[in-house]
Formats: sequence, C-alpha cells, structure tokens
Amino acid sequence: MHAEHDEQLEGFSCELAESLVYPMALPGEQAANLLQMTPFAWRASPEVQQGLLDMATFACETDFAIRLYRRG
Repeated sequence: MHAEHDEQLEGFSCELAESLVYPMALPGEQAANLLQMTPFAWRASPEVQQGLLDMATFACETDFAIRLYRRG
C-alpha cells in the first residue's frame, strides 16, 4: 500500500509499534460505506459506487500501523 515510515515526534518516544493485517469480506452496502470513509470516495464514479452496492461480497485486506507514544 503505502511506504511505512517512522514518525519522529519531538518530546515523545515510541513505546510500541504493531502491524495489524487481515482479510475482510464485506457485503456490498458495507463496502460502499467503507469507501465513503476513505479519500477515494470523491474520485469514485457513481458506477463504481453502484457496483459495490450490487456486490454480494467485496473482499479486501486491512493494513493498520498502530503505535503508542509516550512523552519523555
């Protein structure tokens, strides 16, 4: 997806860094709702949005970077 980079926050140290990756299978309506929560929503044509709504299942993968910073 995107290149991972370490955040350097002045006055904070990274205590924990975890990656959370897993597959998801969403019904069409949930997939269309997920699209609306992303920066891609404004570029998606009405046809793409309707295509998601019409899908029985939309398969995708999540990829989260979770970091805990502590002041100090």
